[in-house]
Amino acid sequence: MATEKTSIYAKLLAAQRSFPKILKTRTARAGTFTYQYADLSDILGELLPILHEHGLLFMQRFEGTVLLTELYDEAGESISSALQMPSFDNTPPQGMGSWLTYLRRYALSALLGIAAEDDDDAQTAQVPPPVQRQVGVAPKPTYTPPARPARSGELSDAQVNALMNLASKAGDSVGVHGFEVVNSALKRLGMESVEVGRRRPAYLEALKAQSPNFEDFQQAVRDVVKELMGDASNKPAVPF
Repeated sequence: MATEKTSIYAKLLAAQRSFPKILKTRTARAGTFTYQYADLSDILGELLPILHEHGLLFMQRFEGTVLLTELYDEAGESISSALQMPSFDNTPPQGMGSWLTYLRRYALSALLGIAAEDDDDAQTAQVPPPVQRQVGVAPKPTYTPPARPARSGELSDAQVNALMNLASKAGDSVGVHGFEVVNSALKRLGMESVEVGRRRPAYLEALKAQSPNFEDFQQAVRDVVKELMGDASNKPAVPF
């Protein structure tokens, strides 16, 4: 009598039922702000033995500028995802290494369906993960609220988006998330930081409520990036 084959999805489900809670126990300092995270080695140390117990092999590798995250079973069946790398032009080597580890961590978490939790004794800043594309699966449509006219003295939607894009581009240059660059720049202007962890539309609305001067905010972002990169005399130029 033939033995019924167990699919890789059934094996992953069985493994997920055994996964422990992954806590954010590491603290990172970037300029004037700090945040907590679960280290890649800590996550792998917790999960790899469980995956192996269920006959699953986890791999991450690069094909050109694409990060492939793959899960194989003993029969050769697989689940995979592909993540396009951002440009690392003018990025210091240390910043590039941190950024690659950050992307590997979130690609792993997305493929295995896990999420790190706050340590009970920790104060954290939640960093939204990068967009993950599952191979062979159409992207889920997202809702974009209609733009509304700016009130008197308020930044327009276009200006807020431009500020956020500027901060994201600046953050990419030093391996720091754009949301954290925004908050650090706001502090430099004597304004309250915006809660990190919101969805982008809600985050942009909260940023708009602060109404920073457009030119002052641009300069504050430049100052933050220069601080993160160190002495500008022996570092690559800020790419904006």
